[in-house]
Amino acid sequence: MHALVFSILLLSAFARPLPPSLGRRCDKARLRVNCGSHVGIFWKLGSAPFAGVKSAAGYRPIDVAADTRAIVAVCNLANSRSKRLTDVMLPNLVRNIGPGAVVTVQVINSVNQNVSTSFLLRSSPLRKSSAALLGPIVSGTIGRGAELSVFIRNSANVYLDAGAVLYVRDAALISSPVLAKGCVKHACIDVQLSEAGNVIGGHEILLSGSSLLKSVFDARCTDSVLVFGDVRTAGIVRNVQRLVLGSRAALAKQFVDIHSATKTNVSIGLADTASAVVRKVLDVRGSNLITQVIRVVDARALRSVLRIENVANAVSNMLIAFSREAVHLASACKFDTMQESMAFAFVLRSASAVTKSVRGLRTISNIVEINGVALNSVVNTTLIESGTVTAG
Repeated sequence: MHALVFSILLLSAFARPLPPSLGRRCDKARLRVNCGSHVGIFWKLGSAPFAGVKSAAGYRPIDVAADTRAIVAVCNLANSRSKRLTDVMLPNLVRNIGPGAVVTVQVINSVNQNVSTSFLLRSSPLRKSSAALLGPIVSGTIGRGAELSVFIRNSANVYLDAGAVLYVRDAALISSPVLAKGCVKHACIDVQLSEAGNVIGGHEILLSGSSLLKSVFDARCTDSVLVFGDVRTAGIVRNVQRLVLGSRAALAKQFVDIHSATKTNVSIGLADTASAVVRKVLDVRGSNLITQVIRVVDARALRSVLRIENVANAVSNMLIAFSREAVHLASACKFDTMQESMAFAFVLRSASAVTKSVRGLRTISNIVEINGVALNSVVNTTLIESGTVTAG
């Protein structure tokens, strides 16, 4: 019998059921680097000693052989004052990862920008890749049984002086840090972002066809894979005079983007992310604050768990104006087809607005969206203290 079981729970703050856990994270022994005051890119392959370079220009991507432990750490690198960027600031750090390899990649306090007047981040039509402060740092095949852990902390932030303007077109501050090629099988992927991809201060921020955060994990195909994501204090706009989200723009979208997922477990946690504190006007035109946190086209025996807390909130001292198509939180989980799959979404204190004046505002649309057929699948959505609007 073909069936879709769909339930929505609207609960008070005194009843807070948590979605089921997917169990362990990638838990094999990992090396970690304490960056301290060191500047550069440092790496270690197997039993070889650490090596390092002082700038991104001197680094060449590494391939990790089967059953090898490796670490790459980017420390205090490329923090600068720029006016224009049409490429990525960090190179590809790791290419192909062999079967059974255990790889850790760290980006700590790097590629932050201080802007005094204006900063244009725009993709060049002459390049295949999109412009980003932090682009695909792992881009290649991921072998059977491999484990990959990526930690990004205090990086790819933009700090604007009082009168400065940020313009982002067809680009992102952080875009696809893990870009898997081919089909990923029987592997474990763990990506953690904290205090990254934020914009602080400034006179005006304009996003067009862009986002601050996009596709933390991007894969064409997964089979029997564990995917973990933990995002905290990321994709935030704070203390700007005016924020404009143009067509196809968002503060964050498609954290996990998989075309075909079979027997795959996805667990994503977002906290204090993709929100805006605007002094005057927040203008959202045909876009969302956050959309498609988990995006899977074809899900077969997929189990996904999404936890959202204090996400996609907006505060404006004067006006929040949304177009008819725009919404705070849209299609948090989106599937084209689901077979023998389960999707759990838990939303707490999110998609809310506080402002003196509001126009055309919608807060939540389709926590879980299924475009096509769902066969023998379960969808459960829990909303707590979310979707509220306070005006006056």
